[in-house]
This record gives sequence, structure tokens and C-alpha cells, in this order.
Amino acid sequence: NGHPELGWKIYMEMDTSNDAISLLKQYANDCYRRGFFYFALKSFDILSRLDTDLDNQHQVAKLGAAVGVFQMMIVRKASRDQFDETILILSSMAGDPEVDHILKVMRKWAQENAYDM
Repeated sequence: NGHPELGWKIYMEMDTSNDAISLLKQYANDCYRRGFFYFALKSFDILSRLDTDLDNQHQVAKLGAAVGVFQMMIVRKASRDQFDETILILSSMAGDPEVDHILKVMRKWAQENAYDM
């Protein structure tokens, strides 16, 4: 319905169960497809911790969503809080060369655009 924050609120009110994980997977993928990258990022971050069978799949989706948030930040369609949280989530994955490169690009952009992190 164009309001991903409502779906996030529903998930946050649920107990952690198989149904909640299934709902979160659907929500994360729908958000990603619709361009709601911030909510997709948060969802894939949780899924990467809860659904360890597909950990790498969730990590890759998390990176894609993080880059989407960055893109939205560049065109001023993401908030600074969303960008900060994206950096924080990626920082928890530091040590992976791909993640480190993405963080370096994001931080360089922030510095060049007088964005205090």
C-alpha cells in the first residue's frame, strides 16, 4: 500500500516464531522490489540473525538494500537517520572486502557532501 512503516509495525508487534519469520521474509522481499530499501535492510538484517540456514542469501540482500538506501540518500529521498542506521548495520559486517568498499564509498560521499557522521 506504499506505507512500509505499517508492515514494520505489525512485524515488531509479533512474537518471534516461524510465522513471524515467514512474514518478515515476504515483507523484506516486497520492500526490496518496491524500492523501500531502508525497511528491506532492517528486515534482512534481522533475518540474517534469525534464519541462519540462508545466512549468505540474507547478507547479499542486506548489501543490496544498503546500496539502495545510499542511492536514496544521494537523491534526498532517505533521511539522515536512515543513512546513519545503514552505516551502523554495515559497520557490524566490517572485515568483508565488499562491505568495506561500500562503507568507504559511503563515507567518502558523506565527507564530500559536508555530511557529518
